[in-house]
Amino acid sequence: MPQADIRLAPRRHNPITWVERGGLTTLLFLIPTLVIFGVFSWTPIVEAVVMSFQKTNLVTPASFVGWDNFVAVFHDPVFWIAIRNTAYFAGLALLFGYPLPLLAAVLMSEFKRMKGVYSVLAYLPVVIPPVVSVLLWKIFYDAGPNGVFNTVLGWVGIPPQPWIQSAATAMPSLVLEATWAAAGGTIIIYLAALTSVAPELYDAAEVDGASIWGKVWHVTMPQLRGILFITLILQIIATAQVFLQAVPVHRRRPRQLHHHDPAADLSVRVHQQPGRRGRQGDRAEPDARRVPGGALDRLLPGHPEMERQLTTSIPAQRERADVAAQPAPRRRRRPKAADAADRGILSIADWRRPHVRWFGTVLNWLLGIALVAAGLLPLLWLLKSAVTPTQETLTHPLALLPQDWAWSNIARAWNEVHIGDFFFNTIAMAAGSWGVQLLVATTGGFALSVLRPRYGKIISALVLATLFIPAVVLLVPLYLTILHPPLIGHSLINTFWAVWLPAGASAFNVLLVMRFFDSLPREIFEAARTDGAGTFRLFWSVVLPMSKPILGVVSILAINASWADFLWPNLVLNDISVQPLSVRLPQIAASTDLGVYLAALTIATLIPVAIFLVFQRAFLNSGGIGGAVKG
Repeated sequence: MPQADIRLAPRRHNPITWVERGGLTTLLFLIPTLVIFGVFSWTPIVEAVVMSFQKTNLVTPASFVGWDNFVAVFHDPVFWIAIRNTAYFAGLALLFGYPLPLLAAVLMSEFKRMKGVYSVLAYLPVVIPPVVSVLLWKIFYDAGPNGVFNTVLGWVGIPPQPWIQSAATAMPSLVLEATWAAAGGTIIIYLAALTSVAPELYDAAEVDGASIWGKVWHVTMPQLRGILFITLILQIIATAQVFLQAVPVHRRRPRQLHHHDPAADLSVRVHQQPGRRGRQGDRAEPDARRVPGGALDRLLPGHPEMERQLTTSIPAQRERADVAAQPAPRRRRRPKAADAADRGILSIADWRRPHVRWFGTVLNWLLGIALVAAGLLPLLWLLKSAVTPTQETLTHPLALLPQDWAWSNIARAWNEVHIGDFFFNTIAMAAGSWGVQLLVATTGGFALSVLRPRYGKIISALVLATLFIPAVVLLVPLYLTILHPPLIGHSLINTFWAVWLPAGASAFNVLLVMRFFDSLPREIFEAARTDGAGTFRLFWSVVLPMSKPILGVVSILAINASWADFLWPNLVLNDISVQPLSVRLPQIAASTDLGVYLAALTIATLIPVAIFLVFQRAFLNSGGIGGAVKG
């Protein structure tokens, strides 16, 4: 008999079944991510694309002009100057800012007794608010003979240099400051990645006769290939979007931001051009410029037993070595054998070689001197200058101590400049941004990594896509969203919500938390569900307690980003009473006494530095960071 044609009935999606299977709970966890990204990221991106094909002054109705905006951009000679300057900046930044952190991290991982101190020194420039760093280096770059850097050059007979005053040296000067400010974060990432290199690989390479350089080239570099690629991409994106280093440096010299300015890059040009075109009745072109920019504690041992077997080939010698090794008192503090799993590129046998020990000592001293000079001396100079009279700072900038102490600078900065008000505004802005970012990153990461809905890959892809969109090209549509937010009915301009809510759309934080949640053992989740834990209990009592390292990393990244934000608060916080330090400090530079101004910079720097020094052990601990970059 012929078999009957059996067809399965189409599966019906029952809402009750969907809720019972956790669909509603998953959606509730995704709501913060969908709302924040939908309103403050995905919608502005779509609006930016639409506006790039329109002609509008944001007052009268827009008219469709097709590709005319793009044609106008590509025929604008200033656009190509900005492209060239951006490529020049990115090239210089990669030349110096990419290999130097890797070299420093490899050396620091070998000098383990000083690793903790070196990590703190390397990360100190990152903790300094970026606007303070830029303004501080602007003072260092004084082209006069008494400038800080020119004074140092004068000690070795080199004549004063123009630094940012010259077309030939302006861009390298900006690259030097940007590398100094950002290298510490990259060093910490590399240190964390180096801890994940299996020591057995170095042991095997030594057995095969590999030299020190061979172990670096054939073991260390291949193991770091993934993180090297990620940092390369992130650095290219960051250098292509550089803005903060250029604008405050040139604020006192606005005429240099014209079409012949050699230090103006693409991001600065994109930020300037809408205002110029707006005065001509055409404000639709900033998004057309998106295409080129968007294309873009101790020395740990190796294996002492293996080394003893290799270095004592005669059995009698081994027996005597065994007998002598047991009662012999240790004059020096030796690493424990249990720490062998944490060995680095160099083993104990390598360190016993005279030329290795001598060369390593020299490198250790050079590294320490460089880190002290880069991480500690600028802070000490700022502290000293804050209580030094202005005239003395101008004439003897590198004096060890001031001849006359000007403690009144701090009081004037607090009372006359009202730096305290702006400081508390910065704290409020950073606290709110931190809360929103942590909420979005943890709930979204939990839903996409642990709950894993069917549509999760689509949301993950949409979140990832926003990572490659330069923030500067979304200024106009995002500003319009803040000006007329949906469902609220009134503008968010001059309120902290205008900064808090867009800050939550951080794709990097969401993806970072997702990656960490992916590394958590799934057996723990299944055991919790077997014990009757629901989804919310699983999130609050299991996942979050296991995620303290990544929560700490996200928290510090969020607070630092908020503390450093300059462009967006400068646009939406026009009221002085709500402006943060990053906005107010460049505005008061021209009208404030230098000594008082340096005292204001000191006040803006001390709190984040103090917070970092208190919590640096938790943040720089290799385990915590290692978990954050696991995989």
